[in-house]
Amino acid sequence: MALGLTITMNLLKAALFTLIAFALLLVASAVAAKADLVFGLEKFQSPIAAAVGASFLLLGFILRFWATMLFYQNRLKVISPKPQQTLLTSGPYKFSRNPLYLGIIFILFGAVLLLGSFSAVLFSFVVFGLLDWWTRIEENQLVVTFGKGYLDFKSSVRRWL
Repeated sequence: MALGLTITMNLLKAALFTLIAFALLLVASAVAAKADLVFGLEKFQSPIAAAVGASFLLLGFILRFWATMLFYQNRLKVISPKPQQTLLTSGPYKFSRNPLYLGIIFILFGAVLLLGSFSAVLFSFVVFGLLDWWTRIEENQLVVTFGKGYLDFKSSVRRWL
């Protein structure tokens, strides 16, 4: 019975965390898209862009949920100011060292395609650049924390895709 409750609580926490991040990213993209009005930029909307955008949104949501769920299953904090003592290498971490951040990128690019906004495109590239910079800092911390184990993981799994 306790295992079922733990699984349910992990699912609820992962869903809530993912929904909050998803909503914040959509709002940030919409705010960035408002800059198109200021600069007089035209939208680039089409049914194909909308379909691809919706697919990216869904993929980003699923990826973030999956990675978040893995954190909670391993009793880790998704957001932690200090390095944690467990190295995740299963689930989405089998194909990306940063599935949580990759989910952010997918959500942003999906929103960009749905909004058809050049300003949101610029915003998403800035966010990607910041995330790429941040992952390099985190990787240095992971080398210190996990040593050869992380170096082996790093050599076998790509940073993004």
